[in-house]
Amino acid sequence: MELLDELERLAGLGLPEWAPELTDQADPVIAELAAAMTRDRAVRDEVIARLLRTRSPIVKDWLRCELSPDLFLPIPEGDEEFEPVVDAVGLRLPTTPAVFLAEDSISVSPKELRTLAEPWKRWTGSWFFGRPQASTTLSAWPIGSRGQALDFLCQVNMRRARHEIPYLGATGLPGKLCLQIYVDLDIAVGPMDHLVLALARGEHADHLMEPPAGCDVPPMLINPIGVRTIPRPDDPQLDLNPADEDFYRFLYWHADEEPYANNLWSMKSKHSRWPAEPCYRRFVPMARLGGFIPADPEIWREPVRQALGCEPADVVLLYDGPVDPEPRAIDDPEHNRIMILVERSRLAARDFTRTLALAY
Repeated sequence: MELLDELERLAGLGLPEWAPELTDQADPVIAELAAAMTRDRAVRDEVIARLLRTRSPIVKDWLRCELSPDLFLPIPEGDEEFEPVVDAVGLRLPTTPAVFLAEDSISVSPKELRTLAEPWKRWTGSWFFGRPQASTTLSAWPIGSRGQALDFLCQVNMRRARHEIPYLGATGLPGKLCLQIYVDLDIAVGPMDHLVLALARGEHADHLMEPPAGCDVPPMLINPIGVRTIPRPDDPQLDLNPADEDFYRFLYWHADEEPYANNLWSMKSKHSRWPAEPCYRRFVPMARLGGFIPADPEIWREPVRQALGCEPADVVLLYDGPVDPEPRAIDDPEHNRIMILVERSRLAARDFTRTLALAY
């Protein structure tokens, strides 16, 4: 409590957050606090409680940095393999890598987006909405089972992503293909018509496809980011100590928030507010490929058996994201999401002819 009170006092001096006059005084206090948290769960829990009630944005930043592990994928040294666990103040977290699809909001202006004729030639060659790149794979716009035109959701160039994202191979995602995803956005809940295309090099055309009814939605360019994901707090395989449950929920929220808050291609502030209380269900991330499945297993367990003919343990998350992708993660528990699952063996064979899409 004395250390926390001292941080509050220092933050109240009115000095800029990163001014040497302030950091020279605060760093030793923060280091002592970090060591105390590692030794004693009670200290860690008191730090979380202070973070939730302090009114000082500087103190919030200091405490958040000490509580939150770095979940971005590290740059491997040589043939170093992916390490599946990270440490969070003494709590070791199981992780699996994924590709978060954050917004690229600075390489092209909003005005330019509306007239962007060749988005595949941009830095990452990936985007939400707008129109898809034409290819030799499709001879006509994809149609659903009710005769309706499917909606183009996104195109993600995994060939470019593999050069930018370390350990992409550990996700199991295809590293030499370009993925296009079409879905029926009229479905609110449950299984939905969809199409996943995996375009190899040479299958692309040099123009955009025209939707049957036209499309006036400008594309949202994507900046793929490699991060670690952690299991849901209610995952039975976690085997958490009851004393760590609240802290884990706190970390689960952070795991979905961090990639967007620290998106290098975003004009927004690096730091964002934590929610009023540690409740992972309040926070809705944008979109991602791979990683632990964030949806409640009760939603997808039986549909997996029926549609894919395999056990839930044998599926991989191909895509998960809101129906209307946002430029950052949002605080909205009612925001519907789309999830696409594929059997692990089919993903390894780069076979996307049999996948399951659910709106939830």
